[in-house]
Parts: sequence; C-alpha cells; structure tokens
Amino acid sequence: MSNHRQQMLPGARVTFGIAFLLVYPLMVVWPSGWAWQPSQHEHEQMIVGSLTPRGVVAHSAGQGAPPQ
Repeated sequence: MSNHRQQMLPGARVTFGIAFLLVYPLMVVWPSGWAWQPSQHEHEQMIVGSLTPRGVVAHSAGQGAPPQ
C-alpha cells in the first residue's frame, strides 16, 4: 500500500466509526430521515445492533489500538 493511503487510513476509520455510531441518535432526533415509516422497531434495532460494534471497532482501530 502506498504511503499516502497508509496515512489516510486511520482518518477514514475514525470517520466511518463516528458515522456508524451516529445512526441511532439520528434515528431518535430525525426519524423522518433515518427511521422507517411506518415504524419497524425490530429492523431499527437490528441495524443499530450491527452498526454500533462496527463503529466502535473502526473508531478504536483508527485511534491506533494495538491489534489483538
């Protein structure tokens, strides 16, 4: 991988991590733009439940957490 891509990768990981973590707050604050109409709570919980761990992992990877 080129040096430029390696430098941009942590920033992209942090950005996507924050975006994934903002899905649920956006569903609460702006339901007409982010939630299903009519409301389908099971699907919303599934989406939030799958994106939140990804957001945490992506954000921590972008912060330079040591690999396990």
